[in-house]
This record gives sequence, C-alpha cells and structure tokens, in this order.
Amino acid sequence: YVIQDKIVNRFRHLKTPVNIIVHDINYVNDGLSEGQYFFTDIIREGVLLHDSGIFEFAEARELTLSEQKAISERYFNKWFSNANEFLVDTKNAFNRKSFNKAAFELHQATEHFYNTVLLVFTGYKPKTHNLDKLRQHTKHLSEELFAVFPFPEEDETGRHLFDLLKRGYIDARYKEDYSITAEELSELINKVSDFRDITERICLQKIGSFS
Repeated sequence: YVIQDKIVNRFRHLKTPVNIIVHDINYVNDGLSEGQYFFTDIIREGVLLHDSGIFEFAEARELTLSEQKAISERYFNKWFSNANEFLVDTKNAFNRKSFNKAAFELHQATEHFYNTVLLVFTGYKPKTHNLDKLRQHTKHLSEELFAVFPFPEEDETGRHLFDLLKRGYIDARYKEDYSITAEELSELINKVSDFRDITERICLQKIGSFS
C-alpha cells in the first residue's frame, strides 16, 4: 500500500485518475495458471517497466469461449443476485425509516453491481469497498454505467449524493455525524436502480458474446 499511495499522490494532479493495482507474484501466477483473462491480457498487452529478474510469470492458460461463458455466467448469477438482495434490503430499511441502515445496504448493492460488471467482463475484482475506485475501474467497460454517477465539477448535488453513498459503508454505521435525508436516499435508490438495469443488460450482452 505504501508504493500504491506514493504513485497515486504523485499523479493526483492529472485530470484522468491513475488506478493502481498491486498484487504479489503468487497471486498473479495463480490467476495466470487458472486462465484468468484479466491477468492474461496484462501479460499479453502490458508494458513491463521494471524487472528485478527475481521472479517469473507462470504460463497463462488460454480459456475456450465456452469456459469463459460458463465462468462469466457463474459470476453474474452470484454477484448480481446478491446485489439485488441488498437493494431489496435497502428499500425495506427505507420504509422503516432506518435511513443509515438503508445507506449501508445501498452501498453494498452498488459495490456488488460494480463487482458483477468487473467479474463478468474481466474475471477480476479489486479488493476494495471504495466506490470511487470501483467506479474508475469500470469506466473503460461502460461509459453508460459511468454516467449514472458523473458528478462534473459544477454538479455539487451529484457529488454530494455520491459522497453519501460512498460513506455508507463505514460512516453510516459507526459515525454519529453521518446524516442522510429521505429525499437524498430516494434519489440514490432511483440512481442505483438505473445502475442495476444497465448492469444486467451489459453483462448479459457480454455473456452472449462468448459464442
């Protein structure tokens, strides 16, 4: 994390955010041996910036289209279903006026929808609960999905809503100063519902392309 933070801080001034993914060699080699196409694509298309000469990459196993389809379907069925359950729990908590609980459940729904897209398209998801980072990781996969939470500089309301959603994971549960209104929650629920519909459509299209 020290190296990751240094790189992020160094390029913080750039208009386009830099996403840093850090894994040890064993994790990467396990993924290559299993044919995980996220790491396979990196080895095939990536640019090596430094090589200590100490480690070697495992040979990447090539998955057949039927294998890729089966894996993507398995990811979709698990993660999309879980995300929908969180969305149901959000609405139940909202109806009870348990707004902080609803904010946490909505964060979980959004996180799981992001992970659904990442796993279906790449077979990989980063180890983070940070919606900002997940949003950046999925940007190149679907501009339509990215646009659900665009919050341009002039859109203070959009940025405020996304911040409330992002803080729902920890602050809504543990910090007394976290506050979200019924109106803010209602708007976020509508946005995440749109997010769900886009997630379902683009993931099913991707799964259908493995033929």
